[in-house]
Amino acid sequence: MEITYIIGYLFAVFTGIILGILGGGGSMIILPIFVYLFHIEPSLAVSYSLFVVGFSSLIGASAHFRLGNVKLKTALIFGIPSVLSVLCTRKFILPNLPENIIDFSFFVLDKNTFLMSFFAIMMLFAAYFMFTDRNKNVSLKKDHKTNLFALAFEGLVVGLVTGLVGAGGGFLIIPALIYFAKLPIKVAIGTSLTIIAFNSLIGFAGTALDFRIDWKFLGSFSLITSIGILIGTNLSKKINADKLKVAFSIFILVLGTFIIVREFAF
Repeated sequence: MEITYIIGYLFAVFTGIILGILGGGGSMIILPIFVYLFHIEPSLAVSYSLFVVGFSSLIGASAHFRLGNVKLKTALIFGIPSVLSVLCTRKFILPNLPENIIDFSFFVLDKNTFLMSFFAIMMLFAAYFMFTDRNKNVSLKKDHKTNLFALAFEGLVVGLVTGLVGAGGGFLIIPALIYFAKLPIKVAIGTSLTIIAFNSLIGFAGTALDFRIDWKFLGSFSLITSIGILIGTNLSKKINADKLKVAFSIFILVLGTFIIVREFAF
């Protein structure tokens, strides 16, 4: 087995742990793993990422459900618009992107570079939100009503991101659940994993027939990631998630910067 494959599987465990503890963020590592370590073409890597994120998040959501950390009603309000957005993105937007997004005599931006660059920009935004830890200032008053419109609109945005780059969108979902649904952080994490699971699996199912899927590889990678997410869910009871968020935000900031430099410099 190539050394890059071994590193890739180790990152799969790390990804699961991050998902289990934070309810998002770890999925952002999967797409670069598939593209740069397993040398999978980005469009196919997006589909693979959707399956792995969806399968492992479903395992994590089940564990959080047993702990009472999942609000199904909130998940539906957020999830239904998000799922519709994922399906529309995967069926209509992604297939119709031209091979060259920008084609000038002095500069050409092809589809794969665009997807990876868009993904990297999302990573930089995620790093910012995690590092600044904006959730500390959120009011959790019991008499504050859930902002249903804002929650549904955020679902549409997350669905677009998930459909384009295969990231679960937890870094967008969790702040929305805290700000607009007024959920405590642990409940937001469990509910986020539930939304991510259905978004990602439905998004994968919507385009699975468009590719030749290596089910043996995809199944083994998903299983390893799921082991990580179970470890992360158990660790979430003991570890300081705020400190981990800061460390992880620095990591994805570096990774996002690396992707942009690699895509445009090489």
